[in-house]
Amino acid sequence: LEERALRVISVSCDTPDKVLSGEPNMWETLAERCLRKELPHVDLILHLGGQVSMKKAFEDSWVILKRHSERFDLIPGEWASIEKEVLERLRSAYRFSWNLPYTREVLASCSHLMVCSDRDVYPNFTQDIDLSSDVGGRVVTTLLRLARRVYREYQRALWDADELEDLNTKEEEMVEKVTKVFEARRRRVGREEALAKAEKKMVELRGNQFA
Repeated sequence: LEERALRVISVSCDTPDKVLSGEPNMWETLAERCLRKELPHVDLILHLGGQVSMKKAFEDSWVILKRHSERFDLIPGEWASIEKEVLERLRSAYRFSWNLPYTREVLASCSHLMVCSDRDVYPNFTQDIDLSSDVGGRVVTTLLRLARRVYREYQRALWDADELEDLNTKEEEMVEKVTKVFEARRRRVGREEALAKAEKKMVELRGNQFA
């Protein structure tokens, strides 16, 4: 075996939306370093968290889930479609970031090892009381589950392919049972509120008759 040095580059907290015009582009520098044949080969790029800026996509997804979670007319199976919409919004953050010029070329040029941090879900989400299950309820638990799933799809797919498929299948089976209960409960609450309003209106009408 030939003995040689292992050349590794480490990066973290990629936020292309915050790079101003005229500022150095980290990915352009990396592309030059990785693609120029006359330079020593880069064996590995180590990504230490914040591979994609998820803040905006996470907040947009929260709005989608929150709006639908307050409805009383969810039909059976509709929540699963809502989750698919959220998954696509979260995935769009990866598609945008990883298809930018230079970023795309670097990701395709050598091996990569990615380590998750809170920024790959939402900045400081583990310390945000509003993002706890006690406060955020179903919306937050659903959103964190979907954000972690997208993280696994994009950052762990090449490492955990077999395990990911099995994990996603078991997760979907578990969620399907809970979702059926949730949808039925929201419809029941809607009927109860509609009935209460109707009874209140009837009492008001009767009162007006005898006024």
